[in-house]
Amino acid sequence: MSSKAFYCCDVKAYEGYCVNQAGSCVPFFAGAQQQKGYGLGGVLVNIGCAVMLLVKSGARASGHEALKSGMRFVSDVLEGKNVKQAAVRRAKQACSNLLKRAIAPPPGLPLSPHRLTKNPNEQVASSF
Repeated sequence: MSSKAFYCCDVKAYEGYCVNQAGSCVPFFAGAQQQKGYGLGGVLVNIGCAVMLLVKSGARASGHEALKSGMRFVSDVLEGKNVKQAAVRRAKQACSNLLKRAIAPPPGLPLSPHRLTKNPNEQVASSF
Protein backbone atom coordinates (compact mmCIF):
# COMPACT_ATOMS: atom_id res chain seq x y z
CA MET A 1 0.00 0.00 0.00
CA SER A 2 1.20 3.39 -0.88
CA SER A 3 0.80 6.17 1.67
CA LYS A 4 1.30 8.94 -0.87
CA ALA A 5 -1.59 11.34 -1.19
CA PHE A 6 -2.11 13.49 -4.22
CA TYR A 7 -2.43 17.21 -3.62
CA CYS A 8 -5.05 19.15 -5.53
CA CYS A 9 -4.84 22.92 -5.20
CA ASP A 10 -7.81 24.90 -3.96
CA VAL A 11 -9.13 26.64 -7.08
CA LYS A 12 -11.14 29.20 -5.11
CA ALA A 13 -8.05 30.32 -3.17
CA TYR A 14 -6.03 30.65 -6.40
CA GLU A 15 -8.76 32.72 -8.06
CA GLY A 16 -8.92 34.98 -5.01
CA TYR A 17 -5.14 35.47 -5.16
CA CYS A 18 -5.29 36.37 -8.87
CA VAL A 19 -8.14 38.82 -8.41
CA ASN A 20 -6.30 40.57 -5.57
CA GLN A 21 -3.00 40.75 -7.46
CA ALA A 22 -3.90 41.56 -11.06
CA GLY A 23 -7.53 42.61 -11.04
CA SER A 24 -8.70 39.57 -13.00
CA CYS A 25 -7.84 35.91 -13.07
CA VAL A 26 -4.81 35.73 -15.34
CA PRO A 27 -2.03 33.19 -14.81
CA PHE A 28 0.62 35.89 -14.24
CA PHE A 29 0.99 39.29 -12.60
CA ALA A 30 0.05 41.91 -15.18
CA GLY A 31 0.98 45.12 -13.35
CA ALA A 32 -0.38 48.58 -13.96
CA GLN A 33 -0.69 50.08 -17.45
CA GLN A 34 1.93 52.79 -16.82
CA GLN A 35 4.56 50.14 -16.07
CA LYS A 36 4.65 48.87 -19.67
CA GLY A 37 7.63 50.77 -21.13
CA TYR A 38 9.66 53.95 -21.37
CA GLY A 39 7.28 55.82 -23.67
CA LEU A 40 7.94 59.20 -25.21
CA GLY A 41 10.18 60.29 -22.34
CA GLY A 42 12.69 57.54 -23.07
CA VAL A 43 12.85 58.51 -26.73
CA LEU A 44 13.36 62.19 -25.88
CA VAL A 45 16.12 61.36 -23.40
CA ASN A 46 18.01 59.37 -26.06
CA ILE A 47 17.65 62.19 -28.59
CA GLY A 48 18.80 64.71 -25.98
CA CYS A 49 21.91 62.67 -25.19
CA ALA A 50 22.84 62.45 -28.87
CA VAL A 51 22.36 66.19 -29.34
CA MET A 52 24.46 66.97 -26.27
CA LEU A 53 27.32 64.83 -27.62
CA LEU A 54 27.24 66.78 -30.87
CA VAL A 55 27.12 70.12 -29.05
CA LYS A 56 30.03 69.17 -26.79
CA SER A 57 32.22 68.03 -29.67
CA GLY A 58 31.35 71.19 -31.65
CA ALA A 59 32.16 73.42 -28.68
CA ARG A 60 35.47 71.62 -28.15
CA ALA A 61 36.44 72.04 -31.80
CA SER A 62 35.43 75.73 -31.73
CA GLY A 63 37.54 76.31 -28.63
CA HIS A 64 40.61 74.68 -30.17
CA GLU A 65 40.21 76.68 -33.35
CA ALA A 66 39.73 79.92 -31.39
CA LEU A 67 42.98 79.32 -29.50
CA LYS A 68 44.91 78.58 -32.70
CA SER A 69 43.41 81.60 -34.43
CA GLY A 70 44.25 83.82 -31.46
CA MET A 71 47.87 82.68 -31.48
CA ARG A 72 48.13 83.35 -35.22
CA PHE A 73 46.55 86.79 -34.73
CA VAL A 74 49.06 87.70 -32.00
CA SER A 75 51.96 86.53 -34.18
CA ASP A 76 50.65 88.68 -37.06
CA VAL A 77 50.43 91.74 -34.78
CA LEU A 78 53.93 91.11 -33.43
CA GLU A 79 55.23 90.96 -37.00
CA GLY A 80 53.89 94.49 -37.48
CA LYS A 81 50.75 93.84 -39.55
CA ASN A 82 47.60 95.95 -39.19
CA VAL A 83 45.52 94.80 -36.19
CA LYS A 84 42.13 95.13 -37.88
CA GLN A 85 43.21 93.37 -41.07
CA ALA A 86 44.89 90.57 -39.11
CA ALA A 87 41.77 90.07 -36.97
CA VAL A 88 39.46 89.91 -39.99
CA ARG A 89 41.79 87.58 -41.88
CA ARG A 90 42.25 85.18 -38.95
CA ALA A 91 38.50 85.15 -38.15
CA LYS A 92 37.67 84.22 -41.75
CA GLN A 93 40.36 81.55 -41.70
CA ALA A 94 39.02 80.10 -38.42
CA CYS A 95 35.46 79.95 -39.81
CA SER A 96 36.61 78.20 -42.97
CA ASN A 97 38.67 75.70 -40.93
CA LEU A 98 35.67 74.90 -38.71
CA LEU A 99 33.45 74.45 -41.74
CA LYS A 100 35.97 72.07 -43.34
CA ARG A 101 36.19 70.05 -40.13
CA ALA A 102 32.39 69.85 -39.87
CA ILE A 103 31.99 68.61 -43.44
CA ALA A 104 34.98 66.22 -43.49
CA PRO A 105 34.41 62.61 -42.38
CA PRO A 106 35.86 61.63 -39.00
CA PRO A 107 39.44 60.33 -39.03
CA GLY A 108 39.76 56.57 -39.33
CA LEU A 109 36.53 56.21 -41.32
CA PRO A 110 37.12 54.38 -44.60
CA LEU A 111 36.14 56.42 -47.63
CA SER A 112 35.59 53.50 -49.98
CA PRO A 113 34.82 49.79 -49.57
CA HIS A 114 38.26 48.93 -50.97
CA ARG A 115 39.92 50.47 -47.93
CA LEU A 116 38.06 48.07 -45.62
CA THR A 117 40.43 45.20 -46.41
CA LYS A 118 44.00 44.85 -45.19
CA ASN A 119 45.08 43.08 -48.35
CA PRO A 120 44.69 45.31 -51.43
CA ASN A 121 44.29 42.24 -53.68
CA GLU A 122 41.40 40.89 -51.59
CA GLN A 123 37.93 41.77 -52.89
CA VAL A 124 35.15 43.06 -50.67
CA ALA A 125 31.78 41.36 -51.03
CA SER A 126 29.10 43.86 -51.97
CA SER A 127 25.92 43.79 -49.88
CA PHE A 128 23.82 45.60 -52.51
